[in-house]
Amino acid sequence: MTISNSPIQRFSITNLHGERNVVIDFANTVKILIAENGAGKTTVLNALYNLIAGNFNKLRKTNFSQISVTFSSGREIFLTQEDLRWKVNDAQIPPGIFQHFKAFLPLEHIQEIYDLFCQGNRSVLKASPYFAEARKRMNVDEANLISWIEILVRELSPLNLQGQRLIEARSVIQEEFPFDLIYLPTYRRIEEDLRNLGETIPDRGIDRNFIQFGMSDVTARFNEITSEIKNSSIRWFARVNGQMLTQLITGVNVDDDMRNSLSSAEALRIVLDRVGDNVSPENKQHIMSLIHNRRILDNASLSYFMANLVKVYEQQKENDSAIKKFTAICNMYLVDKEVVYNESSVEIDIVRKKNKASVMIETLSSGEKQIISLFSRLFLEKHRSVAIFFDEPELSLSLEWQKNLLPHIVQSGICGFLFCTTHSPFIFQNDLRPYTSDLVEYITEL
Repeated sequence: MTISNSPIQRFSITNLHGERNVVIDFANTVKILIAENGAGKTTVLNALYNLIAGNFNKLRKTNFSQISVTFSSGREIFLTQEDLRWKVNDAQIPPGIFQHFKAFLPLEHIQEIYDLFCQGNRSVLKASPYFAEARKRMNVDEANLISWIEILVRELSPLNLQGQRLIEARSVIQEEFPFDLIYLPTYRRIEEDLRNLGETIPDRGIDRNFIQFGMSDVTARFNEITSEIKNSSIRWFARVNGQMLTQLITGVNVDDDMRNSLSSAEALRIVLDRVGDNVSPENKQHIMSLIHNRRILDNASLSYFMANLVKVYEQQKENDSAIKKFTAICNMYLVDKEVVYNESSVEIDIVRKKNKASVMIETLSSGEKQIISLFSRLFLEKHRSVAIFFDEPELSLSLEWQKNLLPHIVQSGICGFLFCTTHSPFIFQNDLRPYTSDLVEYITEL
């Protein structure tokens, strides 16, 4: 388990809710806060996340006088409530798209959309409930709304509505905290966000819709990474065919490295399967027979061709490895089911152990969905390194799963920073106990 010095040295909130100061020191890249329900641990986690993510509009909804982060480099950012407010003067804003947005949306929702756009992640913007609200109220499709938001940002950017302090804060955060962010709130936080937008969906409907959305994301991740492998195989197959023309004209040259690569029968079988119908089943079987009895070395052209196909397999190893890690770690949690990866057909499936029958991902339990969704985000998405902000990971998880979850996240090699809040002692009944503190240690009542 690799835990290093934290890029964040200290996080402070002054006059939180008008009754307390919070000062949290970060010595390491893992920080777990334990507190009973109602103690304010979710507020603290959300405040740090919203500050780091640049969600200044959401941060403004938290009642405090000043909020600050000191980084390990010594650089510091601190903001007041006044810093977080847009400096909007209708007289200075020319007639245009802003006035159109303002006719349909509250100012704070426009600011939320503006902030999300400026963060540069279109997927996060499109998934935002504020984006959905704008589409509904303005009666516009996704593509046109994106275009309108681009115009809105161009129109407002020269006016410096955010103020210099926010611009400087965003710049410092990007330099000092270079992680992809993963925010994992509780379902009740999702319900609260929906209700804040005036949604009247029944509780069960909200919960089901949120889980369905999350699992649709998982299915999309499965499809994206497997399609990348399949398409890469076909592209390389065409490329090798082109190289063969040159070799047939100039003379086929099979070097020692190529000959040695032909001893990897399993890799050759997999890559032949991945090129699909470009090679008939009969020819695949004949080629595999030649590989097994080593007579393939008597055919220089076929040896050259197959040796180059092995390179295809090597090129895809990063994605293959990611899928294998994902399936292995998920299967440590699943009891009567398992995630299987068929390397030949390049398919990921969830099956019952007893009969190998496929299981629809939507029918998994809440705990199984949480595990598969989380680890698919870690292993099946392209990341530099991630910072995870995790609120009450124990929900829907068995006691044994609670003990294992955070160590597995830290050991993944992908998580560079973990900030977690919990009220379950089982979450840190593992090697992470030294990185766990009671929230009360960091609070000074006023």
